[in-house]
Amino acid sequence: MGRQPFRYQRLALLSLVALLGCITPTKAVEIPPAGASVYLQTNGPTNTLNNGDWYTNNTAGAGNGSHYFTVEIPCSVNTTTTTGGWPTNQPVHIDIFSPEMNSTTTVSDEQRGGSYDNTQFEFYAAGTVIGPGPATPAPGSAGSLHQQTFVPAATAPTWVRLYTIAAPVTCGNYVLRSSTFGNDENGWRLRVGRDNDNDPNTAPPANTDNFDGVAGTGDEITIGMRQASFQHDAGNPDTVATCLTLYEYVAPGQPSVNFNNFDIDNLRRVRYYAPGDPSYTPMGNTGGIVGTLSNDQIWNGAGATLATRVGDTINNPAAGWWRIVTCTSDHNQFIQEGQTGVQAYYQQPPTPIMALSKTDGVTLVTPGDTLNYTITFTNTSNTTATPGAATNVTLTDNLPPSTTFVSCAINAPFTGTCSHSGGIVSFNINQIVRPGEIGQLNVQVTVNNPITVVPVVNNVTLNFNDSLNNIFQPLTASDNDLVNPTAVNVVGLSALARTNAIQVRWSTSSEVDSQGFHIYRSISDDESTAVQVTESLIPALGAHSSYQWLDTNVMPNVRYYYWLAEVDTNNTLTMVGQTEAQIERYTIFTPFVLR
Repeated sequence: MGRQPFRYQRLALLSLVALLGCITPTKAVEIPPAGASVYLQTNGPTNTLNNGDWYTNNTAGAGNGSHYFTVEIPCSVNTTTTTGGWPTNQPVHIDIFSPEMNSTTTVSDEQRGGSYDNTQFEFYAAGTVIGPGPATPAPGSAGSLHQQTFVPAATAPTWVRLYTIAAPVTCGNYVLRSSTFGNDENGWRLRVGRDNDNDPNTAPPANTDNFDGVAGTGDEITIGMRQASFQHDAGNPDTVATCLTLYEYVAPGQPSVNFNNFDIDNLRRVRYYAPGDPSYTPMGNTGGIVGTLSNDQIWNGAGATLATRVGDTINNPAAGWWRIVTCTSDHNQFIQEGQTGVQAYYQQPPTPIMALSKTDGVTLVTPGDTLNYTITFTNTSNTTATPGAATNVTLTDNLPPSTTFVSCAINAPFTGTCSHSGGIVSFNINQIVRPGEIGQLNVQVTVNNPITVVPVVNNVTLNFNDSLNNIFQPLTASDNDLVNPTAVNVVGLSALARTNAIQVRWSTSSEVDSQGFHIYRSISDDESTAVQVTESLIPALGAHSSYQWLDTNVMPNVRYYYWLAEVDTNNTLTMVGQTEAQIERYTIFTPFVLR
């Protein structure tokens, strides 16, 4: 079981709250954070498995590996325009509090047997991959930047500088490995940021992990826990102090996710809270989704064993930051893994929240219209407790089928590229979108004649990541336009040869705001050569009416071309149809006409 056997020596298991009174102030990138009562403890491979550290234990069916943590140095946007990201000219320092087994420690180091064992920390370059399995990267693997073994000490514990990422800093995800030898248990803490001297025990400068001091602008360092075990040290009452909230990101589009825990000894409770779930409570005693507790030395879930994870399955999970609340008893040691192979965080990292809209400013269109679409995207996370920058922002605009592309543009202050192919306009934004920032794009099209697909619908999709490169749920927006009702819908238009005359006939299925009709004629099928041959307006009679007009000013054996023109109540004249005939023979032409 994960609870401490009292027959072993316990070394000053004080709460972390007491610990914080004698060290430098906690920063955002310091784990555990201020006030936490559940902290990091790395066990040796021969430590009994009932002390809760599956990852490091060498028992058959256990991990026989190490603990792994990610130090995430944000990158600027991958374009010629540098925005966001940690300043490359600022070094980053990796500090550990009490990395060694320490007989005078105020962190929970625990000796098993008659002597203290060594501990080891190793720091790997950006891009180092964790896994597969709980033992990768191994000691000395490719990418190792620094490996240090710490021997037991009887001096008071202090902060130790493990490594400095010298400027210019390469951005990306670095990996920290921790191992304890033998059967001991090493409690320790981690801090990452910039420093202004060579002494990790002096207070770090302001904004040690957030260079510009403004939350959510994309330069914040974060620490993720990939494989960690936890130790409670908060007393016995069932209070907030005995509960741990971890944050894990669930990527969009997954049919289900599994959340795993190990060796909680079936004590108290686990609950899962979806992103934004208002029922969240740090004690995990109401709301959310009830999880299952693991028993002694096994994973949770029906059928789970020491070697086999089952976990709690959540179907169709909402994308975003889930909160996992674990409440257990004093001095219990356990693993709260959540998703296998996904980083967990003590605090929610900076999180962008994007909004998207689109409009062309009109609701009715007619053939030949020019439509100017404005696409607006906004990062609204400035109104939240965890503002974050949106990165890798791209938009895909699907133009309506009945339109022809004219142009696209990205408005200042943002820059980037836009291109059109096959009715799709693609936008790539160079910059990150910081909390509160608004960007606008423009797309111009013309409406085809005829309009073959109605209504005229334009759909746009926004894709974006956060500074940890998590993919967020895409957003969509639409603009719908109805087709302006036609003044006249002509269902039949013909020219019939009569004796010494040609009779033009037509009928309508609808008439809206129509005054009447004129007839235009030419001896060519070129509309530009046509002239009006009606002396006065032929009055409109309303929908479902039939009309005729006799042209007596014609010559035999000459082909005449006729155009029907409609005049609306605004005195706008529109050609709505064409036909042709000559005396002795005639041709009927019945087009479907829209104005």
